[in-house]
Amino acid sequence: MRQIERGPFFEDFQPEQVLGHPSEIQLTRDIFQELVRRLEFDDQLIHVDPEYARAEGYRDIILPGPIVYALVFRLSRRQVSWSGLNVRTDSMVHKYPVYPDDTLRANSRVVSIGEWRGSRGKTHGLVTFQTKGLNQNNEEVIEFQRAVLNPFR
Repeated sequence: MRQIERGPFFEDFQPEQVLGHPSEIQLTRDIFQELVRRLEFDDQLIHVDPEYARAEGYRDIILPGPIVYALVFRLSRRQVSWSGLNVRTDSMVHKYPVYPDDTLRANSRVVSIGEWRGSRGKTHGLVTFQTKGLNQNNEEVIEFQRAVLNPFR
C-alpha cells in the first residue's frame, strides 16, 4: 500500500520565510503546443500563429495566462499546500510572456500567518504566500498571492 505524504504543517511556516521550489518545467515547443491545444486555447491566434504573435510585438507565440498560473502553482504545491486547502488567490500579475522552449521555476515567500475563523479553524491555520514564476533568464513571468489552510501538526 502506498503511504500518503503529509505536510507541510502550519507550524512549519514563519513570516518572511522564503521557499525555493526544486522542480522546473521545460516547455519544449511540442509540450507548449499540446498544452494550448488540449486546454482549448488554440482558437486564439497569439497562442498558435507565430507570424500573428510577431505582428503583435512578441518574438513567438505565447502561453496563455491561465496555463502559466497552473504550471507555477504546480511547481509550488509540495512546499506550500501539499496537505492544505487553497482558499484564495489574489493579486495575480502576468509580468513577462512565456514562449516555447522556456523553462519555468518558482519560489514563494510567506506573507502572513494567522487564524482561520471558519469551520476548520480548530484544525488548520491560514498561511498567505506570494509566489513568483521565473523563466530561465530569471525574468519574472507571473506573481500571485494565495491563502492556504495548512493543518496543525
